[in-house]
Amino acid sequence: MLLVFGDRISPEINTKVTAAADSLRERRIPGVTDLIPAYCSLLVQYDPLTISCESLRAQIGEILQESRNECEQSRRLIRIPVCYGGEYGPDLEHIAKNAGLAPETVIRIHSSRDYRVYMLGFLPVKIEAKIKKASSSKRILSKSHGAPIRFKSSNTKI
Repeated sequence: MLLVFGDRISPEINTKVTAAADSLRERRIPGVTDLIPAYCSLLVQYDPLTISCESLRAQIGEILQESRNECEQSRRLIRIPVCYGGEYGPDLEHIAKNAGLAPETVIRIHSSRDYRVYMLGFLPVKIEAKIKKASSSKRILSKSHGAPIRFKSSNTKI
């Protein structure tokens, strides 16, 4: 079941999506197998042998009605090391040249703001498990269905 909250990419719409996902996740509706938030929609995967589409639609409607005013969320800030230039960023010179800027200016502009993550893409299970294992001590990755995350790049030049 696809819940659509708008038709454009915006922080306001995405906040509604993630708030709905959080509310539905907290309620643990029997038969709901996964919640997949995206830019402006929420995919609710469910087992039709456990819950009917009509029943699920009614329960979701009630939950969203109750939680309509609870859209404010605390966002986590996660710092991600970024390497500029050299073998890890070979396009820095090209980007700087095309923008008519010095490479240092491109780095300063890019690393001077926070970036909102609207959704996380697909990862094959084996790769996702390796990434989670490798990053568990660093806490760089979040769960794929958590609250919105703001990433801040660090300013490292090679």
